[in-house]
Amino acid sequence: MEPVNLQDQSTKSIKILLRQKQGEYFKTDQMILRWREALEEYRLYHQDRWTGTTALRLQAMAENLMRHVSQMQEENDKIREILDKARQVLIDRGDEYAV
Repeated sequence: MEPVNLQDQSTKSIKILLRQKQGEYFKTDQMILRWREALEEYRLYHQDRWTGTTALRLQAMAENLMRHVSQMQEENDKIREILDKARQVLIDRGDEYAV
């Protein structure tokens, strides 16, 4: 994700960015939540039902998926930072939209 210099953006551009990034943030946040719930369900209910190589494969898949979910969370944290900065720029400009 490229850094965004919000000070150089017009108020209208910042509002558009906010709408886009908010949608992206909440969509990703919901996806992360669903994946974490699914992984927890797997861990609680299915982990002990498999043995041998099947168990090892399933465990490796779960670990890979968890790494992917962690990466998604890091990216979403960056989006959150952009949202916070954009809101702050609007607040500094006295725009009521950001409040």
